[in-house]
Amino acid sequence: MKEKLGLVFGGGGGKGAYQIGVWRALHEAGIDKKITCVAGTSIGALNGALFCMGNLSDAEKIWSEISPDLILTQQDIHTCCKSLLKYEQGTCADGWFSNTGLKQLIDSAVDPRILKNGVRDFYVTAAKLQKYPLFYNFVKRHSEDNILTRIGSLLAIRFFKYQTAPVYFDICRQKTALIPDILLASSAIPLIFPDITIEGNHYIDGGIEDNVPIAPLYQKGIRKYIVVTMEERDKTCTKCFPEAEIIHINLEESALQNLTGTLDFHPQNAKKRMEQGYQDGMQNIARILELQ
Repeated sequence: MKEKLGLVFGGGGGKGAYQIGVWRALHEAGIDKKITCVAGTSIGALNGALFCMGNLSDAEKIWSEISPDLILTQQDIHTCCKSLLKYEQGTCADGWFSNTGLKQLIDSAVDPRILKNGVRDFYVTAAKLQKYPLFYNFVKRHSEDNILTRIGSLLAIRFFKYQTAPVYFDICRQKTALIPDILLASSAIPLIFPDITIEGNHYIDGGIEDNVPIAPLYQKGIRKYIVVTMEERDKTCTKCFPEAEIIHINLEESALQNLTGTLDFHPQNAKKRMEQGYQDGMQNIARILELQ
C-alpha cells in the first residue's frame, strides 16, 4: 500500500495566493485527492482550510477578489492612539489594524463543520503567549522620554513581554465554534492584528514559532510531503525530520518583495502569484508522482 501524503502550507500573508496556484496544478494532475493530511500556518492555515473543504474555484474567487481594505481594516486614529498607550501599560491586545475584515472572510468562506468532520486530518499552527514580566518591566523602566526611543521600547515590550510556544490544533478534535477563532489566531501577526483569546489562553501568528509546520504531520507518521512556502529561501529543517521525503515548492521573490508582499492584498498581484504558483506546481508534478 502506498504511503500517506501530507501537504504543508507555510505562512506569508498576501503572498498566500501562490498556494492556490500550486493547488490548481495538483488538482489538474489528480494529486490533491491523494493528500490525506494537511497542516498550515497563518495564511497557510486559511488556505489549508479551503483545501480541506475541496472547492478550488471558491478559493480562486476569494483571492481574485481580495483587497487591502478587506483584510487590513483601518481603525480610526483615536483607537490607534489608545492602542499605543496601552502597549506602554502592558494591557493591550490590540493591533494597528482591526481583524474585522479577516474574521468576516473566514466566517463567509469556511464551514467549521466540514473541517471537523472532513476526510483529511487538518492541523493549524498558532503561537501561545506566556507572560514574561521581568523583561517587560525592565524595558518599561528604562525607556527614555524622547519619542523615538519610547516607540522603540513599546515595540520591544510588545514583542518580548511574552514567551511563546507552538500549538498545533488538531481541527478534527476541536469544538466547532472554536475553529474560526483558531484560524484567526494563526493569522494574528503581532502589532498588525490583535491577539486572539481561546479558552482563556492568548495566541498570535503561528509563524512566530513554526512557519513550515511539518511537525504535527511527522508526529502522525507521515513521511512524504508537499511543502508550499513563500519565503526568500527554503527554511525547512530537513535534519529535524529524518526519513522524510519532501518536495518543496517555494515562491521566489526578492527580499524586498518578500517583506512587502506579506501585507500586499492587491487583487492584481494575487492573480500574478496564483499564476506563478500554478507554473511552479506544474514543473514539480513529475517529482510528486514519483514521491507517491
